Amino acid sequence: EVVNPFKRFAKQREEQQRAQARGLEKAKREREEREKERREMKKEKEKREEERAQARKARETAKEEAEAARSKKEPAPAASNDKKPSSASAERACSEDLGASAELSAVRELRCELEKSKADEPHRKRKQRFKKLQLKWHPDKNRSDKATAVFQFLQSKKSWYLGK
Repeated sequence: EVVNPFKRFAKQREEQQRAQARGLEKAKREREEREKERREMKKEKEKREEERAQARKARETAKEEAEAARSKKEPAPAASNDKKPSSASAERACSEDLGASAELSAVRELRCELEKSKADEPHRKRKQRFKKLQLKWHPDKNRSDKATAVFQFLQSKKSWYLGK
């Protein structure tokens, strides 16, 4: 059977073009996969960095609290039988905290507020106040830089503050 050479060359050219198109598609898929992997790696790296930053902040907060606790003088025990410090002794402890600690001002103010209200308010009121403070300082609700540190402080004081 005699084959027209022009048809044969046209057929070869067409096969070459298909092969080239397949190669280009394959290269495009590989490039997209590499790009996807790179984005995922970048997300994981950012997540690890964020976790490290949170851990670092938590360590710093714990360290500051430990230093504050060490430097804080225990107030004289109250003479009353209900084992709650009076608001005067809470204010005294608060003023000592302000001088001795290098904490964030918001954390210091919050510590004073919690000590005063623990001495003066019933459990139900304290629970309501604590929920409001959690909402106010939650990092998802409050985008300020100090919100995370204040919220971590709040969480660390939850059992102490809400204890009956």
